[in-house]
Amino acid sequence: MNKLENTLKHASISRLLYDMIQETINSAGDGNLVMMVVDPYTMKILSAFLTISELFAKGIISIENLEISRKQFPKFHCIYFINPSQNSINLIKKDFSDATRPQYSRIHLFFCHRIKDNLLDDLISTSQLAKRIKTCKELNISYLLRDCNLFDLGMPNALEIFTQINDKSKELSPEVENMIVLIAERLFTVCVSMKENPYVQFQKSSILAHKLSKHVNSMLKEFYTSKAFNEKRGVLLILDRSLDATTPLLHDYSYRSIIHDFFEISDNLLSFQNKKQKLDEKDEVWTKFKNKHIAEVLNGLQSDFREFMESDTSRTQRNQDNLESFEKMAEVLHGMKEFKEKSRQFSLHLNVAEEITKVDCFN
Repeated sequence: MNKLENTLKHASISRLLYDMIQETINSAGDGNLVMMVVDPYTMKILSAFLTISELFAKGIISIENLEISRKQFPKFHCIYFINPSQNSINLIKKDFSDATRPQYSRIHLFFCHRIKDNLLDDLISTSQLAKRIKTCKELNISYLLRDCNLFDLGMPNALEIFTQINDKSKELSPEVENMIVLIAERLFTVCVSMKENPYVQFQKSSILAHKLSKHVNSMLKEFYTSKAFNEKRGVLLILDRSLDATTPLLHDYSYRSIIHDFFEISDNLLSFQNKKQKLDEKDEVWTKFKNKHIAEVLNGLQSDFREFMESDTSRTQRNQDNLESFEKMAEVLHGMKEFKEKSRQFSLHLNVAEEITKVDCFN
């Protein structure tokens, strides 16, 4: 089995492509075109796993923003992949507020995590909308991905909850309670994507960890009453940052950390020399060196590049000397394509390494 096939990323992509997109296209039937509408958060989710070209290749003809005024396509099917908030529900209802001018013919609703009963009731209470709903599911993918098995709950301001805790009363404000529920929802979807029903343990001294573990455990118990999961159950250990307050202040010298320190990078997209490059598992050089110490990277890059040039260049040259058939020509073209892609990767990282060596602390 390919190593990538046993990762959170692979499991998530499979569910997005097949459980949502392919299932909808099959349901829509031949001859029916399918569009997709997302909100700002679910757009981030999609972008973390799939490219626009991959979505188009699966049959999606257009991807639009729920919060922006859109042209009507009353004969098309549409996938709404949304965050189940009151704002998103209101915007969907608005799309079908005029019975004579519906936004789409049929709609397929997929929520990134569980939708509250009152929101669902509010949604289907609109008769013009209800009769057009062909699919309504909780997809349960409500996290972003930073690496094959490194996820992000997309809540950069979550640390603010520590400033709102009343240590004497041990009571949490409604804002903190709501944030904990949202964290629990998103953490729950990670477990679902991995088909895991873990034993949930928590830091006894932390009211935050206690509350969060209670919500997550409740969601898992409710979900897995009739769902299959891995028989060998793991452990989900929930701690809060107060248990180890010094780690965020420490710094390591891995290639990944240095890249984030010295270069402009957002959502794994590196901006360098007026170009943007995605740093993911498709970049073999990045995959190999990202977690290694920068000193090992600087030496290893040069060594690997020399080895690559000696092997691939000579093989490509030998193939060019023997082109008596179309099959041989195709092999050469394939080899050249791989050679160019690997050359581009090495070029990027060698140039980045050169910039790093110019920093005083590495001289």
